[in-house]
Amino acid sequence: MLAILKKEINSFFASPIGYLVIGIFLLLNGLFLWVFKGDFNILDYGFSDLSPFFLLAPWILIFLIPAVTMRSFSDEKKQGTLELLLTKPTSLTRIVLGKYFGAFILILIALAPTLLYVYTINQLGNPVGNLDIGSALGSYLGLLFLAAAYTAIGIFTSTITDNQIVAFITSVFLCFLFYIGFEGIADFASSNFIDKLGMSSHYKSISRGVLDTRDILYFISITAFFIFISIKGIKNEKLQKKSWIQIASLFVVFFILNSAVNGIHKRFDLTKDSRYTLSEASLDIIKNVDTPIIIDVFLESENFPSEFRRLQTETRQLLEEFEAENSNIIFNFFNPLEDEANRDIIIEQLTQRGLTPMQMSVQENGASTQAIIFPWALASYNNQTVTIPLIKNKIGTNQQELVSNSVQHLE
Repeated sequence: MLAILKKEINSFFASPIGYLVIGIFLLLNGLFLWVFKGDFNILDYGFSDLSPFFLLAPWILIFLIPAVTMRSFSDEKKQGTLELLLTKPTSLTRIVLGKYFGAFILILIALAPTLLYVYTINQLGNPVGNLDIGSALGSYLGLLFLAAAYTAIGIFTSTITDNQIVAFITSVFLCFLFYIGFEGIADFASSNFIDKLGMSSHYKSISRGVLDTRDILYFISITAFFIFISIKGIKNEKLQKKSWIQIASLFVVFFILNSAVNGIHKRFDLTKDSRYTLSEASLDIIKNVDTPIIIDVFLESENFPSEFRRLQTETRQLLEEFEAENSNIIFNFFNPLEDEANRDIIIEQLTQRGLTPMQMSVQENGASTQAIIFPWALASYNNQTVTIPLIKNKIGTNQQELVSNSVQHLE
């Protein structure tokens, strides 16, 4: 296996492809994170964490990893060297694993320079060193699990064709389907079960700095499954009935195993102050909810400044924790002022209900404008509605400090 692994790495760097892949990955990340204006710009984000990078990286890797893996077996098939490779005194499993780890190590090499972002953000923080290292570590682990799964998918697609372009396109499609496709289907069907079949929900959980055995087992299962069917695909180009039974059996085993750990899972919050771990008091209250609680959160807009985007994200993540503990917790995010025609009437109605609006500064096309936001949530339970303020007012603080303090006291 080591000989195959070394051969793969050497072949990457013997041609421009290895340097090109790493260069493109770093260039795209650098442009989106530090130069281009938008949701991924770290400087515009205004907080000392790497959330924009870990939101952006999966999308770049969807194209980067298939570009690395597309030649793994398809090129061997096209050149007619696959049969020669199979005659070597090593098992087919070791050959596949050698090519898999060769591609995965190249991805690790591409990710290594991004550790400079950790140092940079740590130095830019106010005060210096105001970076949650535990959260960053968890986020990198999540990215490695995701890259491992993408690589396994890429290796599989390269075994089913001798055309590198077909392997690339198929791999991109499958990576996209598993990362965001199931989430889209789940949103349409309102199914949490379908959502858990995709990578996105598991990656988002780990990328916050929370290691959950359910998420880790999911990524190990996906990776192992695609490596297994890669081996079967090479061994029997036209899969026999026995091979299909073995593949189906492995899928069932992984499905049962992932379902079984739901009740006995462990989670490790690596973040500073364990901010994603609910207190015992909160857990007791949530677990005792036996009828649906519907929470409507007025935090949905594409024009939020960075501090309100942070509040939006943290609120959503907290509610997702609630929902994971009790399915009776149902939440929705929406913009109460979306209806421009009745905007003034809606503002008056909400104000009369005690929901005080806030004025905020919004940057659009280089110009600063004032906008109105209602940082509130409404919780409906047993025909009663309770208003929940998301901003904790404190005299003498500016808008950014006010929102930051509120984020720290969400639970």
